[in-house]
Amino acid sequence: MKKNLWLVLILLSFISKAQENKNSAVLLLKKPDDNKYVRVLKEAFQEVADNRKEPDYYFYEWDEKKTLRFLPGKHSEENVVSRVHFVDFRTRADDDPKIVITTDTSGKTKSVHFPVFALLEVATKTVDLATSQVIDYSPKSSPSLSEKEREKKYDVVIYDFVKEFGGDPALMKKKDAKEYQKIEDRIKAKYKPLISERILELYKDWGSSMAYKLYDWERIGIYKFYSVVKENLSEDENKIRTINSTATSKDGFRVGHGLTLYEVIPYGNYTSTKLVHHFTIKKIDENGSELDMSMMGNRKKLAEIMKSGNEMVLTNSPYYFERDYNRKLNKLEDFKTVAVRKSCFFCESRLETNLLKVPSIKLIERAEGELRYFRNLAKSEKFIDLDEGESQYKQLGVNYLFYSDNSILKSTDIETGRIIGSVESEAKFLGASRDDSRSASTIRALLLETFNKQIEVLSFSKESKGKIKEMIIGSPYGISDKESFKIFIEETEEVNGKKINRLVQIGDGNISDDISDLVGKLNVKDGEKEVFEAKTQGKKIIIKYNLK
Repeated sequence: MKKNLWLVLILLSFISKAQENKNSAVLLLKKPDDNKYVRVLKEAFQEVADNRKEPDYYFYEWDEKKTLRFLPGKHSEENVVSRVHFVDFRTRADDDPKIVITTDTSGKTKSVHFPVFALLEVATKTVDLATSQVIDYSPKSSPSLSEKEREKKYDVVIYDFVKEFGGDPALMKKKDAKEYQKIEDRIKAKYKPLISERILELYKDWGSSMAYKLYDWERIGIYKFYSVVKENLSEDENKIRTINSTATSKDGFRVGHGLTLYEVIPYGNYTSTKLVHHFTIKKIDENGSELDMSMMGNRKKLAEIMKSGNEMVLTNSPYYFERDYNRKLNKLEDFKTVAVRKSCFFCESRLETNLLKVPSIKLIERAEGELRYFRNLAKSEKFIDLDEGESQYKQLGVNYLFYSDNSILKSTDIETGRIIGSVESEAKFLGASRDDSRSASTIRALLLETFNKQIEVLSFSKESKGKIKEMIIGSPYGISDKESFKIFIEETEEVNGKKINRLVQIGDGNISDDISDLVGKLNVKDGEKEVFEAKTQGKKIIIKYNLK
């Protein structure tokens, strides 16, 4: 499961936000230190593309800020793409592994092999060509390979080890370590070409898997939502395990594919989806499908939810569903268009990925040379004719420029150049301070302060014996698990004949459950009685981020 999860998450970033049959450009970053493993990965991508009847993706080699070269294969370059996917591979391999000897209880050798070790990290960023908006950004994802899979296909096993070593290697090593080392060095030299070959084979397989997953997910698509057919529940209504849905085989699904069920729940001024459980397709045809609850789901709880009367939604793309469907449900408006000041394409990954987590934000990617190239290919007047330099931000419609400066997150008004907000944030780890100015919490605090928005208390979800232990809160700029907050009340006092409002802290807490990226459960750690009194007296409770 873990092996496939990284591929799903990273390759979903390659896919269209809207389900349109438009081609995309995949830019594979070329660096001076590219090694043979990166070349094998790129070749694997190209080989899979060449085996397709339709291109879907056009591959380019991209040298940041310098050149962009089309990689010709079976398909020729065309002039229309709707998205640009920037890809950076980072690889590492051990081509001189130590020999691993396993022994039985008597100390005699059972097996001898060279473990093949390789590391692949993939960074991707997907940009909509027409608007320059960043659709998705995955700065670092890595595949996993089980020990059994590695041993079966990639590890180099010395089967006739007695012949190779001239005896039992474990006993020889124990008897004369110096002599054994000479023999081991000789064997390493002999098997080194095969080890290198297996490492290259592993990278080729990884590249092919990524490319095939890309096309598979393109075929199924994302942003597909389905309903539960409640009129035909297949089991006892008090304990439900199997449900029927409107997902069909015409959508590209087959037996074994997974769907995730959500309940749509109103919370005060917000509406939020809540994860119910994961399901696997058991039966499917052109008319509908039957789904089984995955793993150890609670059948009684599912029955209660199904009878609640709330809307139920199934999706094949939980990540995008939770990020975007909730924003559509709540009809968020007043979006801010922002960009990040940076010195290279991937060098502000934390700030950019955290900006993407914030609802009511549209993140713009400048990348002037690369985006201009594809706009020129399209030869369409509707595309922006970008200028070089800072003036480009205005042409792209950017309102605010974000950057981190000495542990302070700052936001600049593009039109005037005026700093409109700044928030300082340092976190403690093992007693030492670290720069936390790029965190999602810091970004949200800055936006709330800058645009005079407030976190709302939607309900008091746990209350007993004169104490409030939990509140449901919502924010237009989002909520994340484990975020820390301070709890205040607003009091009025008279100073020199004038009434002044001031905030008085009565407690603090943290998010114990992010119901969605807009709504979360705030666990009140300190001030349970004070919060109860404030609620009872009708005082306004104000929630602010605790950044230190």
